[in-house]
This record gives sequence, structure tokens and C-alpha cells, in this order.
Amino acid sequence: MNKKKFHLRGFTSFISLWTFLILAFSGIILYFTPRGRTANWSNWSILGLTKEGWDGMHIIISPLFLTSIGVHIYLNWKPLINYFRINAERGVKLKKELAISLAVSLLFLFGSITEMKPFWQLMDWNEDVKNYWENVSAVPPVPHAEDFSVPKIAVLMEMEEDEIYRRLLKHNVVVDDKNASLKEIAVQNDMNPDDIFYIFTGNSKSPGTGMQGSGKMGFGRMTLEQFAKNNRLNIEELIKLLRENGIEAKKSQTLKEIADSKNMRPSEITQ
Repeated sequence: MNKKKFHLRGFTSFISLWTFLILAFSGIILYFTPRGRTANWSNWSILGLTKEGWDGMHIIISPLFLTSIGVHIYLNWKPLINYFRINAERGVKLKKELAISLAVSLLFLFGSITEMKPFWQLMDWNEDVKNYWENVSAVPPVPHAEDFSVPKIAVLMEMEEDEIYRRLLKHNVVVDDKNASLKEIAVQNDMNPDDIFYIFTGNSKSPGTGMQGSGKMGFGRMTLEQFAKNNRLNIEELIKLLRENGIEAKKSQTLKEIADSKNMRPSEITQ
């Protein structure tokens, strides 16, 4: 009885195909995900996976894809060499097409490196997507607040630790370890970090709250004066703080204008 032979070429071809499709799909999903601070704070998910889950999938599948491509090239080395040789000979007859294709490729490469318009528009759209999520979702008071323990949050919010624990207990939230992060407490109680936070602060969860801005306006389009007003900050102190960090700004300027002047992003300015 003849055993069916295992075809390594076919196997690697299929692996390359499946992993390419997975990477393409997860890449599209990641383009539309919120920023990490927003996703982690509200435990954002799509198709049952959090942003961290999609990140993990994309990263873990990448080496498999690259390995399969490498093995595929190794197994088909001679046919590939012949293919390139034949096309190189044809390329002599297709000088115009060769030159234009090279020029277009270099133009896109240069445009992406220098952030030239309209090539960088894709990244601007991505920034708008991130801003959208922060306008419709609650955001943490500071980046990565979900990793803060109750004692650290108490200092941040100028609250008594005992009062925080009392409010959590009132809502049947179990805290076994005082050094546990809000994220760990949330997981233990089948909740989100923002649920825990808003229980003991006594505030209602509302879109766009936090240090980024509020309402339906993307914080990049918010003026420095509006930003200060929304966050109850002194505008003169903000301008002074920015100046101390080498950033000249006027209260009438938008956060995006200030960020663009230093080749930064609005989120970096707010941080």
C-alpha cells in the first residue's frame, strides 16, 4: 500500500496563504482600534478579542508568515532565479515601464518617510479614528491608569484609601490584594477598569472624559484655551509648562497646530 507523500512545497504555500490572510485582516482591525489607554480602560473588544489580543495575534502570526516565505523561497530557489533572469531580460525591452514603476515605488517610500501629503493622509485618518474612540468612550484620568493600584489612585485623586475601599465594598466589589491594579480588580469582579474607577469617584461615565478633551470635538482640533477650561487648568501655567519643555504656544492655537510645530502628535502634547 502506497503512502501519500507529504509535499513540503504545498504545505508552505498554504501556510503562507493562511497567515497572509490573517495578517491582512488583523492589520485592518488594528487600524480601526482605539488607542491603548482607551481600549484598556474600557476593555474594548471586537469579535471577542481585545486590542491586546489583536496585537498579540498579529505579532505571533508574523514570524510564522516570514518563516513560511523563507522556506518557500528556499524550496523554489532555482525556479525563482530563472523567473527573475527571464524578467530581467524582458525588462530591457520594458525600460519605460521599469523606470515608471521604480519612480512610483520610490515616491511612495519618500512620501511615507517624510510624512508628505497626500501619502501621510492614511496616518491622519488613523489619528481621526483614534480621536473618535476617545470622543465616544470614557478615557482614563492619566495614561495607563488601569495599571494603578488603589493606593496610587488615591494619591492621584486626592482621596482617602479607606473611603475608596468603603465605596467599592458598598457595590460588592471584592479587593483581595491592596497592591492589585484596577485592571486586576476589574477582572476579579468581571468588570472593566473604568467601572471600578467610576464607582469610587462617584462620577458618571461619559464619553471623552479625562485629560484629552470632551464632547464630539477631536482634542487635536481643540484650542489650548478650551483644553485648559475643560480640564480646569490655568492657561498661563499650561503655556509656561509647554515653554519649559521647548514648546512655544498661544492659547488660541489648536493642540494639532502646536503639535505640528514640533513634529509631534496632539496626544504627545497632552501627555
